[in-house]
Amino acid sequence: MELITRAEARAAGLKTYFTGRPCKYGHIRDRRVSTADCIECSVIRSHWAHAKNKKLRNAQKRTWQENNRDKQHDYQRAYQQNNPDKMAAKSAKRRAAKLERTVAWANQTSIVYVYRFARLLTTLTGIQYHVDHVIPLRGELVSGLHCEDNLRIIPGKENLKKGKRH
Repeated sequence: MELITRAEARAAGLKTYFTGRPCKYGHIRDRRVSTADCIECSVIRSHWAHAKNKKLRNAQKRTWQENNRDKQHDYQRAYQQNNPDKMAAKSAKRRAAKLERTVAWANQTSIVYVYRFARLLTTLTGIQYHVDHVIPLRGELVSGLHCEDNLRIIPGKENLKKGKRH
């Protein structure tokens, strides 16, 4: 790169200049004429700010969802009704994972009873109950099995609240 001062770059109408000297963080890169900032430092700050903003946006999103459960529920219902093909694909993927994670030694009768009992609890109490996998079928670090020992019955609200997290 050609060595040029900030003043020379400004006079020539350039946006960047290169002194050949490192910035205070040791980067030997061109600098912005407008701020004299090292380009490498700008990139690093930009990535840091993006990550920080992403955390902030996620926190704001969670807060909004917690404060607007009805709106969130209506939005999800509308999305599901407007995208039946996507919902069918998601359901098929879940069924395939369940089949793939079902072991030969699983007691199918016991599994059926767990689901029946959840339905019975829902009918008797009027509260929606779900059958949940203690260790998720498609976990990030470990995947559970679809067998009677990995199933539990929990209130639907609790199951939906945890979402994909476990």
